[in-house]
Amino acid sequence: MWDAIAMHTTRGFRDSPVFQRRRPPEIGIAQTGIGIDLMGTGSPVPPAYAERVHRRHPRLGGARAVTDAIEAQALANPRKAPAATLPGEILHQRHPELPYLTWDMLLDANAWGD
Repeated sequence: MWDAIAMHTTRGFRDSPVFQRRRPPEIGIAQTGIGIDLMGTGSPVPPAYAERVHRRHPRLGGARAVTDAIEAQALANPRKAPAATLPGEILHQRHPELPYLTWDMLLDANAWGD
């Protein structure tokens, strides 16, 4: 599950052919399912069927609740929200007053001084 979540929350990670080749297929299946569940895009589920499922099992704002939980975790421990990750972006967008490391800031702070 950790791999599936990492794949889902890190831009471009999922598309790495090396990563895909070295992970069991259920990781990709979980990542795709998470994306469909949160965003509803790319779903192979026919719209009429999805409507029936949602009538019986309402969504109840789950995507927002997950986002709020990610925000709370990032505020409690900013190391859980590094730059260029989904938690980092949520924290930056919801709290622009907080320090936000950019890629150039990370490069400027590298131990090699280049």
